[in-house]
Amino acid sequence: MKSAKLIWISLLLLIGFVEKSQSQIFIGTTEIDTSSIVTGIDTPWEILWGPDDHIWLTERSGTISRLNPESGELTELITIGDVNEQNEGGLLGMVLHPDFDNYPYVFVVYNYIGSSGIEERLVRYTYSNGELGSPVTLLEGIDGAGNHNGSRLVIDADQKLYMTTGDAANTSQSQDITSLNGKVLRMNLDGSVPEDNPFTGSYVWTWGHRNAQGLVISPLGLMYSSEHGPSNDDEVNIIEKGRNYGWPNVEGFCDEPTETQFCADSNVMEPIVAWTPTLAVAGTDFYSHFAIPEWQNSLLVTTLKDGSLVALKLSPDGRSVVSEEILFDYWWGRLRDICISPDGRVFLAVSNMDGRGTVLPGDDRIVEIVSLNVTEYCSKEENVSICPGETYNFYGQELGQPGIYTDTIISAVGCDTIVSLLLNFFDLGSIGLVDSVMMALNETITLKVNDGFISYKWNNDPSLDDNAITIVGSELGEGTFDYTIEVEDANGCIQNDTAKVIISPAVGIHTFVVLEFSVYPNPVSGTELNMDYNIATEGMLIIYSQDGREISRNILSPMNRHIKILLPETSGLYNLILSNNEGISHLKVLKL
Repeated sequence: MKSAKLIWISLLLLIGFVEKSQSQIFIGTTEIDTSSIVTGIDTPWEILWGPDDHIWLTERSGTISRLNPESGELTELITIGDVNEQNEGGLLGMVLHPDFDNYPYVFVVYNYIGSSGIEERLVRYTYSNGELGSPVTLLEGIDGAGNHNGSRLVIDADQKLYMTTGDAANTSQSQDITSLNGKVLRMNLDGSVPEDNPFTGSYVWTWGHRNAQGLVISPLGLMYSSEHGPSNDDEVNIIEKGRNYGWPNVEGFCDEPTETQFCADSNVMEPIVAWTPTLAVAGTDFYSHFAIPEWQNSLLVTTLKDGSLVALKLSPDGRSVVSEEILFDYWWGRLRDICISPDGRVFLAVSNMDGRGTVLPGDDRIVEIVSLNVTEYCSKEENVSICPGETYNFYGQELGQPGIYTDTIISAVGCDTIVSLLLNFFDLGSIGLVDSVMMALNETITLKVNDGFISYKWNNDPSLDDNAITIVGSELGEGTFDYTIEVEDANGCIQNDTAKVIISPAVGIHTFVVLEFSVYPNPVSGTELNMDYNIATEGMLIIYSQDGREISRNILSPMNRHIKILLPETSGLYNLILSNNEGISHLKVLKL
């Protein structure tokens, strides 16, 4: 059995933090009330707050509806005919286009019967005149099963769509980069693959997942997933590009002898919290409202087996859990999902009709949690951006790291003020300077950085104030030289970067241009590179280390488009030079 390794800093179960007294319910000092706003629905899977101030929900059998939270009126929008509801499968996650007024698109994921049995597809519908229609399939043919299908959807600020997939009860798929199962997938809103995904032409954003059924992005831009473990180690993870989350080789933290080496070799990202025994974590959302101050800057996670709501108070930077509360322990039964209204009300989807719960009169239902004493506070939010390295004074606290911070200003007259600060760094943008350049003594090259900055300074010389500098090899002689650029942007933020210029008679670059080829590391072996290329004639690929040593030489054929290269070293800067028989060479700098 794996060690639970929970965050016990302030684990106050329902016993300690939710009190019932004379029909009153308290979370800390905040009095709340609960009520069922709709009953008689069947296995609600997704609930989300829409721009029309309605709750949009999916039922696993295939129905999508809008729910008026004030009146309880439920309006069916569509029942998808080819949804295959079997065991845990059916109609699952949903997300609305962030600019819904101009693009009334609804993205949903569901299981269906395909050529290989149960499969999974992602479909975009258009909302018009109170109905959903005009379906467009964005992705399909993903392996499905009776269990472990995922699947939550979320759209980030860059309008990229993320989708969780389960391992479809086949654990080998989670570590297989060519499989879409056991992954977090990332795509453009038209279903195409973004150019900046970790693997060229692949939807895979992260891998090594078992069955993530919660996905949310915080105001800081961090993405969190909640994921079912086997009989141990349910997890909450921070999702980061190109990371391996371990399954099935790792369960929970990297704390077993059989796991530590795999974690080190495979860049495994550990969870921020794990539970043994499992709670069967499902949907999750981020709470940042003043209505229930005790929940500010918290992840709220619903659980099925435990029938509880878990409140995870996060550190200001959002990267660790500082306290944990387990609330409403089986008050209503299995809790499948959660959404939060702009005024701080919390809604829970009760899922006792899913075949594993004890069905109560009126099930299934949507429950509302509302604060009764929110008017006792005056609330205020601040959004501030600073340059990296600067600090911001927040009521006597000098803050220098992005995060969510709160304070209560006590007033002798009138209401107390709860102040919330969302502190971020300005988006500095890329300088665009190469890491290193190799050139011959008889050559002249130009180093150039991106336009758009208000000032430039090379090598701390105010007279070198252009975004480009010319380097003459014969004037410097052989050796390695640092060229440093300092830039300032419109926000007054200053950045510095350095390029190493390596001058050697052994390497001549006849034409200094960037070759458009793709090089990426093998996710299993840190010493193996993969390169996709497209050339018209035979070429020679030579790889040099940062100090100018040749460490690899390969002939590239125009008949092929891919090569694997074994490197004797695993980290640092590499210069890749591709020369053809016409004497033209191309340079690409690779950093591992």
